[in-house]
Amino acid sequence: LVLRVSAADVLVIHQIPMLVWKGVSEQTAAFYLSLSFTLMVPLRLALGVSGGYLSPRLILFAAMSVGALGTLSFLFGQGWAAIIPLIVGLAMIEGVSALNWIAVGDYFGRRSFASLVGIMTVFHSTGALIAPVVSGWIFDQTQSYALVLLIVSPVLLISGVAFALARRPSPPVV
Repeated sequence: LVLRVSAADVLVIHQIPMLVWKGVSEQTAAFYLSLSFTLMVPLRLALGVSGGYLSPRLILFAAMSVGALGTLSFLFGQGWAAIIPLIVGLAMIEGVSALNWIAVGDYFGRRSFASLVGIMTVFHSTGALIAPVVSGWIFDQTQSYALVLLIVSPVLLISGVAFALARRPSPPVV
């Protein structure tokens, strides 16, 4: 969860400057950011509902994989071939967020849910604060988002693999 949120926040917070870095005007980049968020709304609904029918772990893995591929496509592509995968990838990364919390409830039950989410929030909020700042610093030092994107993409993939490998913990032995 920390990896997913940290990488997602890098992409959300830096999306406009990243698009400008790729040659898109600021106004058009703002439109693309709005488009990303517009796509997130139906994706959150669709992916949240699908979590009741399909394995949330595998949906999370698939979404993080799409996000990782979209990030790499953005880095190495040009024009629409770069922009569309970034927008779709970011929408998937954010659209699947409800399944994080569904998994916590499924794994640990209602009694532990609030405490665990509170604890988890401290960690993913810390990542969400640090990762975009470090990404901005990297850009300031290199005048390029290439290294940032080369870091974010595998982080998303690692996050997806971690979701795929997650299992419900065994009940405590009394």
